[in-house]
Amino acid sequence: MPTPRNVAKHFWNNQANAHNQWDVLGEDEKIAWVVKLANQGVFSASSAPDPTEYKHFFGKAKDALRGGRDAWAVQSTGEKVAVALVLNKPEWLQEMGYSLAEAIDRAGSQWVAMMTRIERDLRDLSA
Repeated sequence: MPTPRNVAKHFWNNQANAHNQWDVLGEDEKIAWVVKLANQGVFSASSAPDPTEYKHFFGKAKDALRGGRDAWAVQSTGEKVAVALVLNKPEWLQEMGYSLAEAIDRAGSQWVAMMTRIERDLRDLSA
């Protein structure tokens, strides 16, 4: 089964020219691309997300959104990576020594599949 990182890279390289391949993109460009794919449903789970996992992930993302870096810093490595992706914080990933591709891979397909919904639900909180 392909990883989310490989899927994002594949879709990018297929639409890009030879001088603008995935490996030369900046982290912000990679995040924007992954979010675009997620919004198109590329990473959507074939079934509804596990409610317990969703609640856990959403809670961690909400804590970091409200509490900033301090709330984020006390999370586990996997949680921090996933939350940094959802909150579009490439500087947090860089601080941890993760590239975007490594972060997507580390977050895992279950949490990557929930990212668009988490992002949307966080936006609804602040609306």
